[in-house]
Amino acid sequence: MGRLAGQCAPRIAPLVDTFASQWLLALGEVSSPEDRDVAFRGLLALCAAAWAPLLARYPEVLAAFASWSYYDYEPAPDLVAGMQQLITAAAAAQVGGADPSAFLSLLEENYREYLTKRFTF
Repeated sequence: MGRLAGQCAPRIAPLVDTFASQWLLALGEVSSPEDRDVAFRGLLALCAAAWAPLLARYPEVLAAFASWSYYDYEPAPDLVAGMQQLITAAAAAQVGGADPSAFLSLLEENYREYLTKRFTF
């Protein structure tokens, strides 16, 4: 999905509701550094093309971001910057009428720690 989203996000954006939850969950299971990089670049491209359906799944997006905590390598700086842009956009949109940082409480402790050390909420 990451390669596809990275190459033609506008074409698959109308379908994001049909696969977003499964894809966000699967992102956490991608262990190869190269594959994770491509997958998350695709996620960022798809967010740029279809932010609303992914914003509706903001806790799942945060969990996908936090899944990097399971690996011995960090995302590239430009990926971190892209993830921070999405977190900032969610804050500006006041996800579900709530403070987006409130969604951190829905995540596991290790995910909360990882996210709060790396991103501004």
